[in-house]
Amino acid sequence: MTSYAPAPDIETAVEEGVAEIRAEGKRRPSQKLDLSDPRQISKEVVVALARKIAPDLIAEKIEALLHATRPTKYGEAADVRAMEAGIKLYLAYAVGLPTQRQEIVTVNLEADNSAGIEARLANSPALLRSMEAIIERVRGRAVEAETMAAK
Repeated sequence: MTSYAPAPDIETAVEEGVAEIRAEGKRRPSQKLDLSDPRQISKEVVVALARKIAPDLIAEKIEALLHATRPTKYGEAADVRAMEAGIKLYLAYAVGLPTQRQEIVTVNLEADNSAGIEARLANSPALLRSMEAIIERVRGRAVEAETMAAK
């Protein structure tokens, strides 16, 4: 039976959560229980950790990030990267993350060779006019460049 009692610290919570998952034996032997990459953590691990980690422990860790220091040869200095991570994490919890935008690039592999370009130009009069206009502009620039070079 899975317990819902929070652990005293995050490290203990992770150890207990992983031990419970392994004890349940629901995982296939080929499935690795790896916590090194947060993007690859499975849903069962997240649920197990959520049962074990109290919200106040998370808040304490975020606060520790906001006051993080690192040793230097002159003493302690503010750890700006850790502070930035803490601020981003705090804002993600407090406000939420913005929608992640991804640019989707579509590549037409048929247009990469001359036969593909020729077929597309034959089927699209608008594309043909557009390409003719582009070629004329490029020829005009080439003529201007030759004229300037001759002077």
